[in-house]
Amino acid sequence: ERARAAELLGRRGAERRDAIVPLLRRSLREDRDWRVRASSGRALGRLSAREAVPDLVRALRDPVVDVRVVAAAALWRLPDPAAVPALLELLRDRDAAARQWGALALGVTRDRRATQPLITLLDDPERDVRLDAIRSLRRIRDAAAVSALERYAGDAARAEDERLEAIDALAGLDGPEKVDALVRLARHGDAAIRTRAV
Repeated sequence: ERARAAELLGRRGAERRDAIVPLLRRSLREDRDWRVRASSGRALGRLSAREAVPDLVRALRDPVVDVRVVAAAALWRLPDPAAVPALLELLRDRDAAARQWGALALGVTRDRRATQPLITLLDDPERDVRLDAIRSLRRIRDAAAVSALERYAGDAARAEDERLEAIDALAGLDGPEKVDALVRLARHGDAAIRTRAV
């Protein structure tokens, strides 16, 4: 019932936000039931409760993965540089969903401290984690990702849709280095890779 109440407050509580947000923050921090903590985190994200960022950052270390995922998803809605160190930690989580949401939340911060850790995720065993790491590199736009994305796009052992996503990300980066990388990919042996690079 407490979890359901937190969900409803997140969906319908915008007009009473000032009274509701402190209650949800306390539930996220203190409730013993992970379902209540998860519902509270989700509701804080829906209410765009920027003042709850410290509580959401703390929830990224919750022992229950569902709470960690919800906290990262809420931070995806509330990008904040203060969350970056804890989100970087989340990229090493044993659970793929936590790594994936950590990558997504880092992308919207556009913080270049995330570039190298996201490049490391390009070798993650889970496809969705790799794809969201690629998409977040595009959002961050750091030219330091050029060679990693070029290698990824040119690797015939990778799935074609992932390689094409890497070319799109490469094209979105800052700096002139991406042009040389795209020119090299435009000479690739695979027609789909050539076409996307062009």
